[in-house]
Amino acid sequence: MKQTVFALLLLIKLIAAQSDLQIDVTIPVIISLAVACAVILACGIIILVCILKAMKRRKQLEQERIKKIEQEKRLAQEKRCHQTEQDQYVENIEEIKGVIEVSHLINIEEFRIQPIENECCQNFETERGLLEDREEEVQMLEVVKAIEIAHPSFPKSSPFK
Repeated sequence: MKQTVFALLLLIKLIAAQSDLQIDVTIPVIISLAVACAVILACGIIILVCILKAMKRRKQLEQERIKKIEQEKRLAQEKRCHQTEQDQYVENIEEIKGVIEVSHLINIEEFRIQPIENECCQNFETERGLLEDREEEVQMLEVVKAIEIAHPSFPKSSPFK
């Protein structure tokens, strides 16, 4: 600090000598120069602090932007996964519908037990009950096959096989 004040005093004396001015280097002049130097130094420090704060804020905003982008990527990935699951579910449902529709085209009559319409059969009602049970079993087999085709992970030890 003393060296700065001394350098300023020399500068003032040189300027005064060049311009033939009579400047007395007194205590008030030295104090004024010191205050001016302090103000300039304080302004420099304030500017430096403002620049550092701006850099810190910029870095913080950049980190927030990166976090937001990563979050959007994660949400988009989750949405794609969820959409894929939904698409797979819809495809499986469509396959089941298709299998069921195709199964109606198959002549189920081949698999049915034809009722015995012999007049001498006394247990006709029993035979009819067996026939209805067999038809239900055939229908259940159709559904199980449709599910197995659509969902290969369906248990292989099905009670309907």
